[in-house]
Amino acid sequence: MKKYAKAYIAKNGLFSVILRKKEGVKTSLYFEIRDKQTQKRYYEFLNKYLTGTSADIDIEASAKKQADRRLSELTAVGYYIKDSLFPENEIEAVRANTFTGYFERVIANVERRHKKRSATMPLYALKCLLRWAGTKEIPFNRITETYLTAFRKSLNPSQHNYFNYVFFVAKQAKRDGLIAANIYKVEPMKKLKPIPVILTEDEMVKLQKTPYKNETIRQMSSLQYACGQRFSDVSAMTWEQIAKEEDCYKISIKQKKTDKTLPSYVSRELIDWIGKGKEKRGLIFPDLSQKIGTVNKHLNRWAKMAGIEKHIGTHTFRRSCATLLYRKGVNIVTISKILGHSNIETTMRYIGINAEDIFEGLKPMQKITGAFDYSGNMKVA
Repeated sequence: MKKYAKAYIAKNGLFSVILRKKEGVKTSLYFEIRDKQTQKRYYEFLNKYLTGTSADIDIEASAKKQADRRLSELTAVGYYIKDSLFPENEIEAVRANTFTGYFERVIANVERRHKKRSATMPLYALKCLLRWAGTKEIPFNRITETYLTAFRKSLNPSQHNYFNYVFFVAKQAKRDGLIAANIYKVEPMKKLKPIPVILTEDEMVKLQKTPYKNETIRQMSSLQYACGQRFSDVSAMTWEQIAKEEDCYKISIKQKKTDKTLPSYVSRELIDWIGKGKEKRGLIFPDLSQKIGTVNKHLNRWAKMAGIEKHIGTHTFRRSCATLLYRKGVNIVTISKILGHSNIETTMRYIGINAEDIFEGLKPMQKITGAFDYSGNMKVA
């Protein structure tokens, strides 16, 4: 603290204070002071004050109060805070407002600073807060640790962004001295990890048999499922990579992510269906959109037509292939080689283990424990 606290007069004529927690991490604090004599007095006062030396220099009481407030805020966050989003001459006008009005001004300021066009999510967050509070205006003194924690608990995990926007603005209001309560102990909401979607064997067959207007989508997803590869690799696959074997086709797959070339084997019926009426030169799917978002929209429309109520994507087929092979008894090491994983732990994350798998896995133990003696009449020799 003593080593990295320093006050100085900036080149633009404003009086500034630099506070450092460690080398390379700093935050600036500016005062609207143009008078040279006043700047000098502030400089001497803050240099002593921030380094813990008794400061008996005669300065305005408002400046002492401001220094106290700023120093306590900086201490609470370990001497690393962002500059205020508002100039000092605007703070008083903001102070007369409510947290609701402040929220809107902060979001507008952030938009202008970062040149973002839309603030839909933050405004939804504000509406969610007001709906929970049952009021149209929220004063600053109501924003406390207890209040924010209660709002946090009222949300479900998918609404983590709503709380985090509100918390972001509340912390900014705290830095601007508008909130007296210590709110830094409140933890932000973590993003809920989505559960990977897996298609069962029956669902995949049902999906493939459902006609869809975009035949390329049906063919691409079927091939991706059959060889367990990424969308980027299948979309870039060419006919030259396919060679005819005795009872199947061998595909030499070039993985973009790992730069590996892997062998894969798919049925003759599948390749003949995909290549029907094609020249069989160059890209297998030349008219396939490279935008994954567009492909995912097609996939979900197709799944809905097939009666599958799951939100699927291009990676669903790769995960489904790995899970199916595992449940069919294929060795985990072999599955890892098929997918092109360099680490077997990555493959294990791909495989969806559910209660049924655990039940089947423990069956041998049930047979063993079935041979135990539960009579309770055993005699000790």
